[in-house]
Amino acid sequence: EDEDRVQGQGYYRLAKVYYDKSDLNKAEEFFIKSLERTQFPRDAFAMFKIHGFLIRIYSESLQESKANHHIQSSEMLLEKLASSLGTLNAEYFYNLGVVNTYKGDFRDARKNFMLSYKKAQEEHE
Repeated sequence: EDEDRVQGQGYYRLAKVYYDKSDLNKAEEFFIKSLERTQFPRDAFAMFKIHGFLIRIYSESLQESKANHHIQSSEMLLEKLASSLGTLNAEYFYNLGVVNTYKGDFRDARKNFMLSYKKAQEEHE
């Protein structure tokens, strides 16, 4: 379990290196390997980050169906997270805003980013 998590973190770091070097094929490969080693709910926010990178990779390479798959996965992850959290925190609303942005729903995205900012101030983060 912990070995998988450490391995997943290594894959994530490799994916970021390839992403930063614009080697999107290798970045995709390692982001997927990293995502496969995450565990909900412990890694929920890392899962959002990985989905976000994959959405950008697929959007840049005009693979709309794959991008949409990860947008939908992010939405389902948010729903799952909302039902497992006691209270919805700033990070939750930030990720909700990100998902709204991916969907092109900029009005709701702005609303959720503002709510995230307000919550973060309340949480002293």
